Amino acid sequence: MRYVPNYLVIRRTIMLEAGIEAVNGINTADEFVEDNSSRKKNTGTEVMEKKWYHNIIVNPESSSWIGFWRGLIYVCYFYGYYRDIYYVAFHIARNSTYNENFQIGEPADMSREQLIDILLTINIVVQALTSFRLPDLSWEMNPLNLASKYAKEAFLKDALAVLPTLMTGSSHQLYIFKLIRFNRIVDVYDAISVINMMMLLIFMYKSVALKVNNIFNMLLYMF
Repeated sequence: MRYVPNYLVIRRTIMLEAGIEAVNGINTADEFVEDNSSRKKNTGTEVMEKKWYHNIIVNPESSSWIGFWRGLIYVCYFYGYYRDIYYVAFHIARNSTYNENFQIGEPADMSREQLIDILLTINIVVQALTSFRLPDLSWEMNPLNLASKYAKEAFLKDALAVLPTLMTGSSHQLYIFKLIRFNRIVDVYDAISVINMMMLLIFMYKSVALKVNNIFNMLLYMF
């Protein structure tokens, strides 16, 4: 059977090539930012005065923990992409349909799912307070603007993907809402692509990194 690469596999390949180019010095984004910053200094642009609410805003450029936090959230999403589908198909669906040859099992332990729901709820707040680049390459530091942008773009989907099951203890009737989390699948696999790229650059034995990369490709084909 001939496999045709899907969107995610193609995207990961492009990112891998772009990452290798960046390591070889082809990426000019940092140079552009540096040049732009120097121009601002030369033109006498004033530095924004720090306000009290700046302490609650997450700046991806200077934060020491946002990278770890995003990695943790991506792991939660990745776990759910397989666990939630399995649970809906083989537990909720079968237990809701009478079959004399099938005995309804004991309720599954949902402690991990509840913990993930709590982490994703906290992540909603984190995202609402995470700064982003403005057209002039400065960082947006107004929390009202940050929350407004997040509310328009992703808040509704993120809230529906976690709050119904969090408030009802992963109720079977509302468990299907967790599948909305698939709207983040591209972000998750972009992060996986970065990890694979780092492995290819760091590992002494390239064959090990390539085998891990092939495993991730097999998982991508499932989607």
